Amino acid sequence: MRSSVYGLANRSNERGSSSSHQEGKRQGARATTLVLRSVGETAMLGAYMNKTTILALVLLAVSLCGTGLEAQMPPPLLLRKPEAEKKPAMTEAEENELIRMGNHANKLIDEGKYAEAEQEHRALLKIRERELGAEHPDTLKSRNNMAGTLQYEGKDAEAEQELRAVLKVRERVIGPDHPDTLASRNNLANTLKGQGKNVEAEQEHRAVLKISEHVLGTEHNDTLMSRNNLANALQAQGKYAEAEHEFRSVLKVRERVLGAEHRDVFLSCFNLALCLKKE
Repeated sequence: MRSSVYGLANRSNERGSSSSHQEGKRQGARATTLVLRSVGETAMLGAYMNKTTILALVLLAVSLCGTGLEAQMPPPLLLRKPEAEKKPAMTEAEENELIRMGNHANKLIDEGKYAEAEQEHRALLKIRERELGAEHPDTLKSRNNMAGTLQYEGKDAEAEQELRAVLKVRERVIGPDHPDTLASRNNLANTLKGQGKNVEAEQEHRAVLKISEHVLGTEHNDTLMSRNNLANALQAQGKYAEAEHEFRSVLKVRERVLGAEHRDVFLSCFNLALCLKKE
């Protein structure tokens, strides 16, 4: 015999009196209403409900009916769809193709073919947004790389817009102290400097440096790079004494940590020499 919500509600009253039978029917009707309401509202919201969930709602409705606690029937349940209904992951071949596209774009930059590199980065970004979503780390990396290409083309305003978008997502998703977030903020500051917005660039570089010193330490390579970039921003404003101080500080740490013949030490020496020449 086919089971029903009504049958479940009245099973305990089958041997009772006529009045008990009528009461059971009323409770069954209320249980049916509760279940249909919850299931129906959930379906209207586009949520997924499996058979087990529906049965659990039925049993809960039955137990609540006649107790005066019907109001405690849960609201529509928003459940995740089964894993099988999710979009399938990219194959290894598809992943390798995206890597190839990224490497090709970087090669084009090395060859000075910036317009072609931008097209390649845009194509790669479009695929990653579609396959991975706009906030996936690889998608954000692609957007950051495209912004870098725009800088090479002299499209600093457009690059700034892209970098601000990346920074906004990273600050929200992974936090303001994450190395990737700091890299985004550093890139933004460099773009601001490229547009002559040196005061704003200095503010960004100081903020990045403060966080880097706290999170990474004063001798970390990224921290030293931030300090070097701050010195460049100061120099661009004619604050040569402050810039010189920062350049000397970076040089001193790099000589001790990396050795006198490291290329970053040579770079620090060159930057300091240029600063002294302008003073």
